[in-house]
Order: sequence, then structure tokens, then C-alpha cells
Amino acid sequence: MPLFVELCENGFFEEAFSINENGDPNSSNITLDEAFNLLQVDDFKIICKKFHIDTRIGRQGIIRELKKHSIRKDVFGRCNLKHLLNCIKQLTGKCYRIKQDMLYFFNSFFSVYAPNLMDVGAAAIRPHQCYVDLCDQLIFSMLQRQAETLNFVNNLNLKYSLIGLFCDFDGLTRYVKAKYDEQRLVCLIDKSLFEEAKSVAAELKELFFKEFLDGEEDANKLKKLQFN
Repeated sequence: MPLFVELCENGFFEEAFSINENGDPNSSNITLDEAFNLLQVDDFKIICKKFHIDTRIGRQGIIRELKKHSIRKDVFGRCNLKHLLNCIKQLTGKCYRIKQDMLYFFNSFFSVYAPNLMDVGAAAIRPHQCYVDLCDQLIFSMLQRQAETLNFVNNLNLKYSLIGLFCDFDGLTRYVKAKYDEQRLVCLIDKSLFEEAKSVAAELKELFFKEFLDGEEDANKLKKLQFN
């Protein structure tokens, strides 16, 4: 897996099952539950044989017994967690995950628009500000965040202030396109090109019906709206 190795070397990924020599549970970057989710049925049988656990007690029973074993100490006073994780690692092979700080960064970067304008829409852009490019504003906001002069709502109690707004790439691209359309509409209004603005608004309304409405009843209600 050369790609994963390269991503690790450049600080984007990290290898799972990282734990210090003392077996400190707090030093692991993977929980036991996450590690168990990587195991197949045959893997559980091998683990049970190694730790002398009856396979007839079922998956949840096996997991309970393994968790009990993980908190016990060996003859040298070391926690058994490291040994258990190493046994799982031997069965799964190398596993990689995105580093948390990189994950926080990308979540922050791709949701940075939301606290600026999305909550109030185009009205947030004053007529004399229509020259502002929204993508440039994104970069400017990131620089402000880095300088700790700008804070975003943080409902996840994380180290970084961010809004976990997007769940997939498709949703992100649609959101960015909406910001471009918003800027286009506001600039037309600022130039007093009201007929063109009305045409663009009608076009965006149809796009909204097509892409964002799930229920036919909601669509029928919104179709009654008229542009003034």
C-alpha cells in the first residue's frame, strides 16, 4: 500500500494500533471496539483460541471476556491491552486512518462559509460589498481563524472550532455552487439589472425544486411563491 505509506509520511494518515511500550490504554489511537469491528468470524475464533475463551458464548460474550482480559496486568505489571491489540493487528494486517488534526482541518475548511453568510443568505452582502469574491472570502476567513481573530460555533466541544456541516463530497460541491449562484444574483441586483436578476432567481428556483425537495406536497407549496 505505497499510497497509504506516503500519506503517513506526509502527516495525513497514521497507522492504527499505535500504543506505547508500557501499554497505557490512553496512548492507543484505536479503541478496542474499533479493533473488534475489524475482525471477521474466523479471526475471532483464532483470538478465542489464543486467550482460551469459549466461542459458544457468542460475539458479544467474547468481546466482554476480551475487554476483561485487556485491563488485567501481566507478571511485570504491564497492561494486557498492548498484547491484545498486537494480536488483532497480526490478523488484520496494517490498518490506516486519517489523523484527527487533518480531519478537523478539512472539516473547518469546508464548512467555513456557513458562519459567514449562509445563515442569513444574500442579504448579508451589502451592495458596496458585491465585489467580494466568496472563494477569496473563504481563504481570508481561514487566515483570520489561524490568527485566532475569528471563532466559529462549536457544538462538538472539539479542540478546533468548526461546524460539521457536510457529510459527503456531493453535498459540498452543491453548497459551493450555491455560493457562486448567490454571488451572481447579488451582483446583478447591485448593478440594478433587475430583469436579469429575476431571470436568474427563477432559474435557481427551478433548480431548487429539482435537487432539494423530496416531498411533492412541499414542492407544490413552494411553487405558489412569486418573485416580487
